[in-house]
Parts: sequence; C-alpha cells; structure tokens
Amino acid sequence: MQCATRRSYGAGFKLQVVKMAKETNNSQAARKYSVTQKMVIDWRNQEEALKKTLKTKCARRSAIVYWPEMENHLAQWVRKQRQRGHITTGTDMRNQVMKWTISPRVYPPALPQRLDGATISRRGRTWSWDKR
Repeated sequence: MQCATRRSYGAGFKLQVVKMAKETNNSQAARKYSVTQKMVIDWRNQEEALKKTLKTKCARRSAIVYWPEMENHLAQWVRKQRQRGHITTGTDMRNQVMKWTISPRVYPPALPQRLDGATISRRGRTWSWDKR
C-alpha cells in the first residue's frame, strides 16, 4: 500500500468541502474532493475559524513562544542586517541566537548555567560547549 502524499489546502477549498459535507455527508464530500473523511470532520469543526481567515491561507498555526525576549532580539538583529543590505541565512540566525544565549546577561531555561565562558563548536550534527 502506498503512502499518501502530504498536501496543504487553502481555507477556501476547506470551506467548499465543508459546504458539500453539509449538503450531503462527510464521506461523499471526502470522496468527491479526494481527501480523507477525518479531514472533513476536522474542517467542519474549524469552520468558524476558517471563515475568518484569508481564503488563500493554508494553515491555522499559532506557535507557542518559549523565549519571547530571544525572538525579539533575533527579529531586531535581522531587521538591522537587512537595513544594512546584508543577507541573513538560517545559519547566521542560529549563530546569533547561540551568541546571545551564552552571553552573561541571558540564560533561557533550556540552557544550563555552566555555559558561562564556554565556546561553541560544531561537531557532526550536534553543538558542543567547551570550557576555555
């Protein structure tokens, strides 16, 4: 049995499927639009939220911000870099966050206190912190 390819659907499409499901039933709407019945049920439950979103928007995401201070710092840094005409890559942002979290003024809850004065080095797929 082949695995189904993961797809994203816009709010307009979801509302169209919900409308069809209300007129007939969930399984017929699922068959007609080539989606699963579970998707139709979920979209029916989310109908009010879908009506409030843009028709072309694909997802209803709201991420939990674990370190808002760090994210604000990174956003300011990226804005400054762009104003100067510099390109910022994902690696640059990761390095900036690592520098910021190791600085003596900031310790996010996930980083242990012993990192004070440590250096960061990349070994394989993981980051390691070595004392100087």
